[in-house]
Amino acid sequence: GVKLLINKEEKEISVEGVFVAIGSKPNTSILKDFVTCDVNGYVLTNHSLETSIPGFYVAGDIRKKNVRQLTTATSDGTIAAMEVLEYLDTL
Repeated sequence: GVKLLINKEEKEISVEGVFVAIGSKPNTSILKDFVTCDVNGYVLTNHSLETSIPGFYVAGDIRKKNVRQLTTATSDGTIAAMEVLEYLDTL
């Protein structure tokens, strides 16, 4: 089971699994003066995960996307890494 604290009252519920969400606000304040973000602070990217700065890529839950899960963040990392390699080959 899982113990919850609701209105200062502890309650235990039986569950089969748990998804932990650390936060719903992206920690992108360090990037806001450099790349284009949406009104919620998520970094905007193109299909290659490149930001508004050529050669600057982001991956994971800080970028604007519809699904935020471990599997999509992992996929983003792979795509961004391959795109960076391709970008570096053009220099």
